[in-house]
Amino acid sequence: MLLKKKHKKPVTQVNRDKSPPSVWGDILYLVSKLLMVGFVLATLYFFVFGLLRYNDDGMKPALKDGDLVVYYRLDKRY
Repeated sequence: MLLKKKHKKPVTQVNRDKSPPSVWGDILYLVSKLLMVGFVLATLYFFVFGLLRYNDDGMKPALKDGDLVVYYRLDKRY
């Protein structure tokens, strides 16, 4: 049985003509990502969820006076 030599494909190198990103580019990228995350969290807070400080003793074992409650705003049935 004859063994055939496996021909290896030549490895082509990627030409990287771009210079590495600058510090200002990295800072702008970070600030833009933080603004997008802040926008998503603010949207969720104003339209989907809400915070409320509970100031009553009506649900004494579960909630005490001054507890902070997170509630869901979209639980309304029309």
